[in-house]
Amino acid sequence: MLQEHVEIVKALDQLGAVAKKAKKKNVIEFVRKLKLHAKTEEDLTYPAVLMAGKLLQQQVTHQV
Repeated sequence: MLQEHVEIVKALDQLGAVAKKAKKKNVIEFVRKLKLHAKTEEDLTYPAVLMAGKLLQQQVTHQV
């Protein structure tokens, strides 16, 4: 999944460059927000889900 984010961010960088040249502020803002969303997932959401999964697995293992 993280590899997909790398490719998405590369594409967004290209889109952002074109939007900047064309002075398309709405597209530039879209790119900024989508890149922030991807970064948030990488830094917060994915690690939190992995931790929750480990905790649940521990609970299941200890209940057996």
